[in-house]
Amino acid sequence: MATKGSGNGKSGEIIYMDHAGTTPLDPTVFKAMIPYFTEMFGNPSSIHTVGQGARYALDEARERVAAVLNCRAREVVFTSGGTESDNAAIEGVATALQETGNHIITSNAEHHAVLHTCQHLESLGFDVTYLPVDSYGTVQPESVYQAITDKTTLVSVMYANNEIGTVNPVPEIASAVKQRAVSFPEPLLSTPMQCRQGGSWTWTSADLRSTCSACQGTSSTAPRVPGYCL
Repeated sequence: MATKGSGNGKSGEIIYMDHAGTTPLDPTVFKAMIPYFTEMFGNPSSIHTVGQGARYALDEARERVAAVLNCRAREVVFTSGGTESDNAAIEGVATALQETGNHIITSNAEHHAVLHTCQHLESLGFDVTYLPVDSYGTVQPESVYQAITDKTTLVSVMYANNEIGTVNPVPEIASAVKQRAVSFPEPLLSTPMQCRQGGSWTWTSADLRSTCSACQGTSSTAPRVPGYCL
């Protein structure tokens, strides 16, 4: 994408290549959002007409997202962004399964939204393994497999790295988790934090073979705020 001007005040054309970090708002998305920025601004939890109009639009959006991801609409939870989505997925799963285990696996190349959440859980008594990545920034399925113990309840790996663009083999990691999980009687969930490049290609929850996913709108030409947790 080419854009005018620069951060240092000089004029000229800039070639923007950081779509892994954030994307420009698609003109089609902006046009579709105008009514909700102006006229249809109601609180979807309200029972009056304006609020119910917003609720209808929200439910319709949830249905459309679910159709794209090939999942049920009730499985889609809209959030304020990728960070909240990561927090909801990781803390939600970890605390829900705390009675069966307290071990979490992630990588040392994750977004801070994931790393800080894991560090917070460590302060609460959870044990977190931070796997190293190879020279390409990739998490290897075999290293995940070897790190799993009978106390592991969650594996969280980002799909695409927001800094260097590396795409992790999430389906293979999920398969390794499921293969290892059969050795233990307790639940073990594979949760890729697909938070930073949601709109760069087409994927579904079945493609990822994961239990949970998290994403943010800024990586898929959407407005700056929205995210979702699946």
